[in-house]
Amino acid sequence: SRDPYYLVGAGAGFVLCFEGNTTLTVGHSAQDKELIQISSDRAVLAIPDLNNFQSSTSPPLPQRATPRRLLKTCAKLTNGDSYDGFRSNFIHFSISLTSPTIPRTEGESSLDGSQGYNIFHLTPKVFAHFFAWFGLFGAMPSLPIRQGTMYKDARPPSPKFGRHIATIKYRISLAPLFITHLYKQDAVEQWREGETGFVGVKAMVKTFRADLHQREQEQVVINPVTGVPKISTHKPFAMAEVVITDLQLQAVYALFADPRKALVPILHSQSASHTPPSMSFPEEKCEPMDSRWVDIDDFIETDWTPCDKSPRIWLFQAGTCPQFAYFRNTSEADISREDGQHTIERSKFGDEDTHVCLLSGRESFKHVQIQLTRRRLSDLISTLDALVQQQTDQNSTQSYDSANSGSRESKEDDVTAEISRLKQSIERLEAYLLHLHSPT
Repeated sequence: SRDPYYLVGAGAGFVLCFEGNTTLTVGHSAQDKELIQISSDRAVLAIPDLNNFQSSTSPPLPQRATPRRLLKTCAKLTNGDSYDGFRSNFIHFSISLTSPTIPRTEGESSLDGSQGYNIFHLTPKVFAHFFAWFGLFGAMPSLPIRQGTMYKDARPPSPKFGRHIATIKYRISLAPLFITHLYKQDAVEQWREGETGFVGVKAMVKTFRADLHQREQEQVVINPVTGVPKISTHKPFAMAEVVITDLQLQAVYALFADPRKALVPILHSQSASHTPPSMSFPEEKCEPMDSRWVDIDDFIETDWTPCDKSPRIWLFQAGTCPQFAYFRNTSEADISREDGQHTIERSKFGDEDTHVCLLSGRESFKHVQIQLTRRRLSDLISTLDALVQQQTDQNSTQSYDSANSGSRESKEDDVTAEISRLKQSIERLEAYLLHLHSPT
């Protein structure tokens, strides 16, 4: 919100908290090529609870039984460093976030400084809050104050920081990283049963690495009628690399006991509606609360906090991916072009050595495909060898019992067919491996 007196809802904004051995250094390490560095054991990005600072003239807000300093924790990082810096003659701005951790094992407690994990807790209202906050940066520019001929003593306008930024570089390195996106349910059946449900997805990646480069580019637009050129500038992403390893995706369903709901009378029209019953899953399949996949902050909304400390949470594997990579590299030849709109783009920036870069220079990750293919090929060869040995043993010890000859022959046919299928699969994988090793 642009209203300085509005401190709740979208007016709360975000707060970045650093905890545990927090240090702030300026110009400390030339090796990192950063001006300002902040290091801490833990970092939290959250929506603050500023109800106590709300003006007395504002509408009264519902009082909570236990006041909270943070309305919603959006992200938690362990062993985090965040940096930003700039240098002249042009300003080259860089932001880095690194958080290497040691993942805790089953049964261990949560963050203790040296061990832990990084996690983003996302919900629909967190996204709405973020977009309301983010919209303040571009929806309405700041208006000039006390400027013009009426104000003779007004100071001249100060130089705009953004106009002098030539490049912006982002570096993110997190290991491991959890990302949760959950929806709180309000079904009539759950109100009747005194429960609150959540449904969504949760992903875990072993490593998340991203390096994004923006640079200022001049865009020359030539009027096709008059031929008069017009120059404008913008900052597109010229280079980018995002690498994710060992992705695991789980579907999440959770139920929290909320007895207060059962006290609310349900209208007859709602009770008579064809509301599907709540999903039921075996209680023994619930995820234990000390599992690394369970974090109670996943289930907190900006306007709702669970009272049940022992919810029932079910996880269902939805997919896996050994590695995902995204590349973008816009060369000078790509931007110095003229298209059908009579537009020419050029840039004199992009090669400055202004931050510790994570770009690998690769255009593909064939080595990952080769590694996975070899692993699968080894598994199939082992399975084939076992079946061939089984077939050999059967042939050497078979008895000619006429009563069981039909059953024995059927099993032998099944083994022979499986051996043939495995040989075909191995041949295809070997051919694919040769293709991956080829230079083209």
